[in-house]
Amino acid sequence: MLHMVSPARARPGPSMESSAGLPLANQKQCPQCGALYPDDVRFCTHDGAILSQQGVDTNMVGRVLGGKYRVERLIGSGGMGDVYLVRHVQLGQTRAIKRMQSATIGNTANLERFRREAQQQARIRHPNVATLYDFEEEPDGSCFLVMEFVDG
Repeated sequence: MLHMVSPARARPGPSMESSAGLPLANQKQCPQCGALYPDDVRFCTHDGAILSQQGVDTNMVGRVLGGKYRVERLIGSGGMGDVYLVRHVQLGQTRAIKRMQSATIGNTANLERFRREAQQQARIRHPNVATLYDFEEEPDGSCFLVMEFVDG
């Protein structure tokens, strides 16, 4: 079991500040120890945890998206979206959902880019590419892709 450290007591990760001593604009944070890192770092040097983008909507755990998919945990974050492990509430199937980040909701250009991504991925049929099952838009303007979950 990993020991949780509050962010106030967390050890800073490398390069938390610019050379001028100012905080970096794009930072990632370790979900285990709270250490901060530059955006290009993927893993915490203290405990090896996958870092998450600061400002990511991490309170998604437990929510049900599209009336069908219960969010179990955050898997990762990218430039436009956050990827969550979800379980279909009636069928019990595990899936991955890529959801537009809260900061991009309401931006028409980003929404269109996300739709095009869904359309392109839906055309791909290959054993090395995760299958896209669905694309949904929520009443709050958020949207998400429902994909095959591939562990690792």
